[in-house]
Amino acid sequence: MKEETLIKMSKKLVDITIQKHKDQLLGKENMSTFIKNNLPTGIEINDYNSILHLYNKFLAEKGYEIKKDITKFDIINYNSEEYQLYISK
Repeated sequence: MKEETLIKMSKKLVDITIQKHKDQLLGKENMSTFIKNNLPTGIEINDYNSILHLYNKFLAEKGYEIKKDITKFDIINYNSEEYQLYISK
């Protein structure tokens, strides 16, 4: 898959993630399920890994990081008070 396609898919996934976070719809499934449900089917493993790498990069550029939780997937805004509590734990 072309690099520009991987970038486009990653950025779209970031936008979906942030919107669902704002709508308080994250945290109901694990990360792999969320990502697979929001990407087209049939992506090769190398492309999938590239998308995950770019996804984390673009998510950070937007000011978010993935919360560390094994069973529920959510993100947190670097600029929030909640983040200060989160990192102090």
